[in-house]
Amino acid sequence: MKFQLLLFVFALNLGGGLVRAQVECVFLPTEQEDKSPELLEKHLEFEKLWQLGANDESQRRAVEFIPVVIHIIHDQGIGDISDAQVLKAIDFLNQGFSNQGEYYHKAGTPVEIQFCLAEQDPQGQPTSGITRTNSSLSTLIAEEQDAKLKNLIHWDASCYANVYIVNEIISSISGRGVLGYANGPILHGSPLDGLVVESALTGRNPENTSTLIHEMGHYLGLLHTFEGGCKNDDCMVDGDKVCDTPPDASTAP
Repeated sequence: MKFQLLLFVFALNLGGGLVRAQVECVFLPTEQEDKSPELLEKHLEFEKLWQLGANDESQRRAVEFIPVVIHIIHDQGIGDISDAQVLKAIDFLNQGFSNQGEYYHKAGTPVEIQFCLAEQDPQGQPTSGITRTNSSLSTLIAEEQDAKLKNLIHWDASCYANVYIVNEIISSISGRGVLGYANGPILHGSPLDGLVVESALTGRNPENTSTLIHEMGHYLGLLHTFEGGCKNDDCMVDGDKVCDTPPDASTAP
């Protein structure tokens, strides 16, 4: 599956009930664009596609299913979660994108995207869609060790959404803990493609699993509502560039 095709669907159908606030989120592509003209060019191309999709009602289509592989990175069992928690996390993720259950909001709109655990691995063999790897990278410094984490295990990103579950994430920039982070569409198909969430925030209950929903939104191209220090002039170009929620100039409380 080519996930670029889904970006049109995502831009068209995104609703207000999709994500909830979290303490801190690192959206790595912003920093990477500053260092790479090539990535900046890809981002500008994505912006054009985003606007095209947002304005073209003919792009609406049937529900798209994204195969997900959950890579659990634990350190001698620390940070490991059960298969049952993974299944709950996927269920909550689908509720969030469907504007249902605990994530329902009267102003929300279902996004025609659903997620399912992969049933075949890259070699075509049956799989649960869950992998487990023992590594000290379960305590992760996001900006410095992201590539090392992805090098541990990474399935073809044109066929799977790679979700990494670790015990703890730390930002080397802020020195604070981070609940999760994602690399957006400009890095799709690259060795860095994927999103990372802490294990304590995965599949335990709807509230903590909102972090996975939040980061999956970033993975598919959704920005923060406060992106760029918003002027609140035009919801199509300010903030997250989706008019379900107004842009604002600061992080959520």
